[in-house]
Amino acid sequence: MKSEERQILAALDSIDTTALLRELIAIPSAVGNEGQLAKVIGEMLRVDGFDVRYQDVEGARRNVIGTFRFPRSGPCLMFNGHLDTVAPATDWKGDPLTAEVHNGRLHGLGALDMKGGIASSLTACKALISSGIPFRGSIMFSGVIDEEGYSSGARALVEQGLDAVDGIIIGEPCAGTKANPIPALTPGKVLYRLTVEGVQAHGFMPQEGVNAVEEAARIIAALDQLPQLEHPKLGNGPVSTLKITGGYEEYAVVVPDRCEAIISRMIVPGETSKGCKADLEALIASLKLDARATVEMVPPYYAPLETDRSAKLFRVFEEVYADEYDRPPTYGTSVVITDASVFSGLGGIPTLVFGPSGGSIHQANEYVDLASLAACTKTYALTAVRFLNHSPEGESHD
Repeated sequence: MKSEERQILAALDSIDTTALLRELIAIPSAVGNEGQLAKVIGEMLRVDGFDVRYQDVEGARRNVIGTFRFPRSGPCLMFNGHLDTVAPATDWKGDPLTAEVHNGRLHGLGALDMKGGIASSLTACKALISSGIPFRGSIMFSGVIDEEGYSSGARALVEQGLDAVDGIIIGEPCAGTKANPIPALTPGKVLYRLTVEGVQAHGFMPQEGVNAVEEAARIIAALDQLPQLEHPKLGNGPVSTLKITGGYEEYAVVVPDRCEAIISRMIVPGETSKGCKADLEALIASLKLDARATVEMVPPYYAPLETDRSAKLFRVFEEVYADEYDRPPTYGTSVVITDASVFSGLGGIPTLVFGPSGGSIHQANEYVDLASLAACTKTYALTAVRFLNHSPEGESHD
């Protein structure tokens, strides 16, 4: 290990990542309410010497972006995390915003998805700066809104331009193990809005109308008949009805004349939004409904993503990972879509999805493994050192 890497490890030893994670968990940031967390992280970055700015995305919802430039020119590595969490499950034991440690696990809302990854990223960045090493290039941290929704934060970053960024590390909980691989192949996603229009009638004389809810139910019950491509690794993309609305707002004995459903469909390479729309329209036509049904494709849309592991970021990371874990990282397919689909799929930037391990994601008493958190932080920091200053073979960049 080179002297500068030893300096980084010494700097890491002086930073309490667990305490930082506790602080982040205590700040509520469910989807739509990320503002306070963005402000707190922005102040943390400013104290560490970053140039900090905020990007308005939707109303009061803002991304936070920090940039630290080292003395010499070179590549730019951006650490990224989404600020939003899901709402806590109703069966949570204790206060989800108060972190608790049991048997080496830190429990708290967002501990794994993904405030653990954010804490590791911020700690690694702080160590790089506090070490005093005159690295080349720059490091960035971006905290984005809405990953649990429409990825509007990541999309806004790409739209403003990330031309200076050479690689991105997203701290999602993908640990590089066989059970929890780093995603190398990810499905895409389309979202249907299905609208069914029937004929209103008295509820005691339904034969005089056309029940839009019941006609919509026929379509939903037939979704398993949608034609889908079979991918050798991803299989068929699952289809799931997420929401259905129809009928009275206040009780009335009336046959509903309108029903709307939102349907999610994962797609594999070779499937397109246009083709998926045609698939559902053909299925509806085959059912010979009495109601009129229309299909719209609505946001968000994600194309299937296959990661290019030949990029320098991956080569450097794999060296560091092998040193830390005594084995190479495991890559695999993933059914979970992350902001990598935006940064890499739309922005064309090499994007690594790697973070600490844990459990109960999107469930009660979510937790991050503290040993994994420490190992992840170290891996981030050393990956950044080698990415900024050296090629994987140890040669300096000019």
